[in-house]
Amino acid sequence: MSARAQDYARDKVLALSRCCPGPVPYVRIKLTRSHDPSVPTPALVQVNLDVDGSEVRAQAAAPTFTEAVDLVQDRLRERLRRLARTHRDRHGAAPRGVPSPRAALPAEEPRVVRHKTYAPERLLPEEAAFDMELMDYDFFLFRDATTDQDSVVFRDANGQPRLVRMRPAGISPTPFPVAGTGAPRLSVVEAVQRLETTGDRFVFFADQRTGRGHVVYRRYDGRYGLISPVR
Repeated sequence: MSARAQDYARDKVLALSRCCPGPVPYVRIKLTRSHDPSVPTPALVQVNLDVDGSEVRAQAAAPTFTEAVDLVQDRLRERLRRLARTHRDRHGAAPRGVPSPRAALPAEEPRVVRHKTYAPERLLPEEAAFDMELMDYDFFLFRDATTDQDSVVFRDANGQPRLVRMRPAGISPTPFPVAGTGAPRLSVVEAVQRLETTGDRFVFFADQRTGRGHVVYRRYDGRYGLISPVR
């Protein structure tokens, strides 16, 4: 990666310090370039901030790193302003993805190139939706504090939050519409096949072996990732 791209990203992120509602002990900036000529936006920028205990994340892909960094800066600025408005300080409650060793994946799942886990803290659906916005995710897997079920919040085509639960029938009302009829029981391979068939952004499913909620999703490079519970 060129020194110019690194310096530009660092300067743009540091310029956001005036928007931070608290101390920032940790910043991570990741620049990645795809060498696949079929990818129209090969420059990917990902930024993670720890703002006084709340994790804030943004990412963007563009033809050049300059364009991607500018997009990320705009998205981070809005998320930091939203965080400041809420005066939120929930230490350690946001699930954090932890990459697992690739060897831990079964050999029959070669297309799943990234495996993350989420922490077991319970969240209300509205808290999960808030974290989804701060982390710049299209969806967010969490353990619902009201039902003790693995659930997913996501943005629909209009950008509005919706909720998917493992078993939606007979459950107390939620602040968001509940989508679908629950999570199908699938293997990871079957979930990837469903993702390929439907063209959806992600598939939320109950793992055949454990019954816990998992998500397979499309990465920016066209491959697949897997998110699963810690336990």
